[in-house]
Amino acid sequence: MVKKGSSGLEHRYRPTYVEIDLSALRGNFQAIKKSIPKSSQILGVVKANAYGHGVVEVSKTLVKEGIDQLGVAILEEAIQLRRAGIKIPVVVLAGTDQSQFSEVVKHNLTPVLWQQEVIREFHDFLKKNDLRSPVFIKVDTGMHRLGVNYDEFPQTCRLLSTLDRFNIECLMSHFAISEDPDSDLTKKQIDLFQKAISQAKEFGLQIKRIGISNSGGIINHLFEKPSENTLLVRPGIALYGSVPDPKLETKIRLKPVMHFKTAVIDIKDVKGGESIGYGGTYTAQQRLTIGVLPVGYADGYNRNLSNKAEVLIKGKRVPVVGNISMDLTIIDISSVPDSKVGDEVVLLGTQGKEEISAWEIAKHLNTISYEVLTSVSARVPRIYKDSKS
Repeated sequence: MVKKGSSGLEHRYRPTYVEIDLSALRGNFQAIKKSIPKSSQILGVVKANAYGHGVVEVSKTLVKEGIDQLGVAILEEAIQLRRAGIKIPVVVLAGTDQSQFSEVVKHNLTPVLWQQEVIREFHDFLKKNDLRSPVFIKVDTGMHRLGVNYDEFPQTCRLLSTLDRFNIECLMSHFAISEDPDSDLTKKQIDLFQKAISQAKEFGLQIKRIGISNSGGIINHLFEKPSENTLLVRPGIALYGSVPDPKLETKIRLKPVMHFKTAVIDIKDVKGGESIGYGGTYTAQQRLTIGVLPVGYADGYNRNLSNKAEVLIKGKRVPVVGNISMDLTIIDISSVPDSKVGDEVVLLGTQGKEEISAWEIAKHLNTISYEVLTSVSARVPRIYKDSKS
């Protein structure tokens, strides 16, 4: 089955698109599921348009696979899922405030709370309207981003013990260096999270689940201690076939879900000594045959890949030459003499036996695979492929 996704474009006229392999997504989910204790539950992180893969189609696929919950960053993303017909629990991971309470309740969403003032305000809102709501409570065990400071957690537990309008679905934290199981910070976070669980119990809080493991935590089995609480893991990047750090690739078998493709629209020869592209940053040392691709930095193919990246054509690697333009990229196809206009070119993904991974591109950009995947712009259509259908 192949179908178009919602990219904001009704038709695909140029040959530049992203192919999303839903079969790979399902396989990655099952690989994650097999790697965790059977009693665990899974919250799939689909924020940022499912890391650029298309939040509605990805979420529907994960729901069919039996995922327990979905997580987004902001309220707008959560409402989009509800409007798309997603019924399972959706958690707003980056928090909420008083201006959003009515929408959170209206759409049956689960907010993450940690600020005592917001906890009181949300409880007052629920009580005033004779409502109850599921909530996640977040404790900061060392990431120092969101969450109540660990030293202040007992005060938050004391407050929560006086409130009766919450169903505490999960006590959560977040690993800062989950790719390194031997990190002193990771060990400290595990210790503090275990203490936080004990403190919550001392205050009589009824907590259904506990969760600290992101993709790295899952792969490294960082928090699989026996507990009366169900473990809730939160895979993000692993669902999409990448890992938090390349050194983890041997620990779990994942397949890339995103394949960024285009095609050659022009071929020409360049004489030795002539420059290519804006700024003349590449000069041909000898006669070259170049191919022009209808893709550029406006599509999320980063300009800093100029004269660094390689792409795949006819199963072979060839270099990007000259500066990447807003809408066009030039490649050296001299080593593939049978290339022709219309030939498929893979910027990210697999072709034949070769692969351009998100981490390969990330290394050129001095960044991480997450940014590579989420940077593919909305004007690039998402085409969904699923061998199951």
